Order: sequence, then C-alpha cells, then structure tokens
Amino acid sequence: MRRKWTLKSLAENASMSRSVFARRFQDVLGETPMDYLANLRMAKASEQLMTSNNTISEVAERVGHQSGNAFNTAFKRVVGGTPRQFATQF
Repeated sequence: MRRKWTLKSLAENASMSRSVFARRFQDVLGETPMDYLANLRMAKASEQLMTSNNTISEVAERVGHQSGNAFNTAFKRVVGGTPRQFATQF
C-alpha cells in the first residue's frame, strides 16, 4: 500500500488511457479508482488500528500516507471519525 498510486499509473498498468480506465473502473465497481483506493487504505488502516500495537503514525505510513495530518483528514472523511477516536473504541 505504500506505493503512491495515481490515476495515470493505474491506467498505464492496465494499458489504457486515464479516461477509459476511470470510466470502466467506475462502471464495474461503482466508484472511482481513487475513491476505491482511499476506501481500501482506510479499511487496512482500521484493521491495523484494531489488531496491532502500531502507533497512528506507523499505520499512516503503512497505508501510504507520508503526512499524519493527511492521514487524519482522509481517515475522518472515509470512516467518520479520527484514527484516535477509532482506536480508542477497541
């Protein structure tokens, strides 16, 4: 998950243009590639927060965020609360 995925790199891996890849991805999965990736990262982060003793900063790095602030913002947007709030529930 640490790789910095972009729409361009995903489309290149699929040997498609960005627009065709994004449209086909959304048609098949019902969400944009970047929304899917954000949700996947936050699902993995949630799992780590529940099952490991890793710090929030370690979890953020493991799921591909270089900044704790960016991770907190993304986590709150996707999950509905901060990573700290989430972690204290478990």
